[in-house]
Amino acid sequence: MSGPRSGSPRSSRSTIARFDDALWSEVRRHFSEAEIVELVAHATLYIGFGRFNEIVGVDPESMKPVEVR
Repeated sequence: MSGPRSGSPRSSRSTIARFDDALWSEVRRHFSEAEIVELVAHATLYIGFGRFNEIVGVDPESMKPVEVR
């Protein structure tokens, strides 16, 4: 059995993106170093949220929105 609660440290969907020099050059044409750091940090945070949800078995699709007053 495979999945978030099977004891497997990673799901079978896990991949690691590798950026080559050409891609980094293109990114640097459009963003400053500070913006790149911020973009990568945000992407990492969202990937972490997804992994957390998978590990603890949270289905974000089934969650109800919180009412803000």
